[in-house]
Amino acid sequence: MMGIFTRGGTKSRGYLTLTKLGKQKAEAFAGMGPIFTVLVSISENNSTVTEISHDTGLDPDRVRETARSLIKQGFVAVER
Repeated sequence: MMGIFTRGGTKSRGYLTLTKLGKQKAEAFAGMGPIFTVLVSISENNSTVTEISHDTGLDPDRVRETARSLIKQGFVAVER
């Protein structure tokens, strides 16, 4: 199952990937709980929300919320 995000009222499904900015700034989030955990999971393997949740043990809603925040900040992108 792919991760689901609402963007401008439409749903997007796809894999989460780090942007160039996300790759540069990922280490700055070390020790910041779910933000760092999600970034590390994405950096190791372009993943869906479900895969990140399974790999990290975080609740899928928490992963989705964190990913949305990281997308808004420009650190993560959704690849379709």
